[in-house]
Amino acid sequence: MVVGRMKQVSQAELGKMMVLERSTVTRDLKRLIENGYLLKTGSNNRPIIEMTDKGAGYTTQIIPDWQKATDEANEKLGAKGVEALNFTLNQLMS
Repeated sequence: MVVGRMKQVSQAELGKMMVLERSTVTRDLKRLIENGYLLKTGSNNRPIIEMTDKGAGYTTQIIPDWQKATDEANEKLGAKGVEALNFTLNQLMS
């Protein structure tokens, strides 16, 4: 979803945005690239990740499920829980 919104993103920036270790990003991207959802271009020391047409189609397909899960989480957490979660995420990303 992040790659789809950004169109192009460096692998390092993607990891920082998602607060993931480099090895986790590499492993997860490998599967998505092998399945044709993402494309890796650029140099070996600064790879660029892009969404493929197949990936864009899949993203569009799963948006209703994504939205449903988000709505359920928001309902269970309540306004204060969502606020606390957003605060924590902001602290992790700064």
